[in-house]
Amino acid sequence: MGCAALENDGKIVFIDEARKQFVKEDGSVDWDKVKQRWDHLRPMKESLANKYWTKETEEKAKSLSNEDQVRVLDVMMGGLCNHDSSVGVYATRPEDYDQYSFYLEPLIRAYHKIEGNTKQEHDWNIPVGEYILSKINPDLKEVSMRARVARNVKGFNLPPSMNKEERLKF
Repeated sequence: MGCAALENDGKIVFIDEARKQFVKEDGSVDWDKVKQRWDHLRPMKESLANKYWTKETEEKAKSLSNEDQVRVLDVMMGGLCNHDSSVGVYATRPEDYDQYSFYLEPLIRAYHKIEGNTKQEHDWNIPVGEYILSKINPDLKEVSMRARVARNVKGFNLPPSMNKEERLKF
């Protein structure tokens, strides 16, 4: 069983096209096809998305509204369509972390090696001008940093669920 994203030789495949192979004509998710794909990928490389897609998780996903089932599919599309993915899930909207925590929470805990009831809290009220590159201590050598510039821009979906028009607008 192939995946459209793999068969396009580097061509950008947007979510509406990629999800077609896992959605029935009536718009509902074909969970049998999702399971077949995970089973196909497991011998190649088991991503965290695949590892934590358990029978219990699948049953919980099936109990959601059709719209939420499609969003769960969108969250796991990166893992379904990339056989070498280590994590394999990408939130489509910030609220995915809470709405689909039944799937994402154990996966995130495993990735970050979080044990117990620890919960990370974020303060997103970052003062303008507080964090600028010129304020980095010049004595530091070989500093590495990563900025997630396309993660949470208010008014836009997260990149995995953007269509072509939204990406161009972004």
